[in-house]
Amino acid sequence: MGKNFLHIAICAAREAGKVIMEYYHTDYLVESKSDGSPLTSADKKSNEILLSLLKKTGLPIVSEECKENSDKPNTYWLIDPLDGTKDFLAHNDEFTVNIALIQQNIPILGVVYAPALDEIYVGQKGSVTWCMIKGMRKECNPTEKSISCRMAISRFHNH
Repeated sequence: MGKNFLHIAICAAREAGKVIMEYYHTDYLVESKSDGSPLTSADKKSNEILLSLLKKTGLPIVSEECKENSDKPNTYWLIDPLDGTKDFLAHNDEFTVNIALIQQNIPILGVVYAPALDEIYVGQKGSVTWCMIKGMRKECNPTEKSISCRMAISRFHNH
């Protein structure tokens, strides 16, 4: 599960991000999912790209945009092809492509790519977590647990 899978995940996230950005300032179709959340042409195309590229690893893929598998594989890719579709629709640049490699219900590799901001965050079990922002790579150092409470709130969800 080494660097090759990490490289594939990074390349897949970047390719999906390119496709998303092609739609970003153009007209695109917006549908509603069964839960009422939006689904755009960019979501669908990003999903296609990720499925195509990650399929080369031979591992199953679970995607937010595909029906769930009834069987639970031991190792699989978990993807959200366009996380923050409402942010995408609002044109505020705060949306991402999310890819995780899950093994025995534990994430062992993760890539979060924000194409509009040109930022990528990468973590892998047993390795240093890093990010690349506008072409500059730096390590993301862990911080000590704070005794003060912190919370993040979405501008589009109140839960």
